[in-house]
Amino acid sequence: MVLLVVGWFPISIGIITVISILLLMVLLLVLRRVACHRYIELGEDSLLLPTGFLQLRTVQIPYNTLSHVWESQWALGTVLYLLVKQRKFEICCGICLKNEDYVTVRDFLIQRASDNRNETREIKGLNPE
Repeated sequence: MVLLVVGWFPISIGIITVISILLLMVLLLVLRRVACHRYIELGEDSLLLPTGFLQLRTVQIPYNTLSHVWESQWALGTVLYLLVKQRKFEICCGICLKNEDYVTVRDFLIQRASDNRNETREIKGLNPE
């Protein structure tokens, strides 16, 4: 980009370079979408969630480690955040095929986190609300 300001390259080469980089990024995202099947799996005692760079890895999160679950609205969609042992995970609304599926997963995880907080209060001798 500095070379464009100085004028060493013609503007057309700079524009072609920027467009090429953007097309390469789009191709990479399309390949990820086609080749890597990203999904959330709700098991008996844990959740399997895609995570990491381009969400290529899968992490197993036991339900009893969920401490907080909250939702945030963004311009491109809704994101559900999970706090597990001081580590934050994200579930994008777009990972679910239907909005009803996302709502079901959200409500289930919120309930599990609430149950965990109530169990912690009972163990510490606090009165759950």
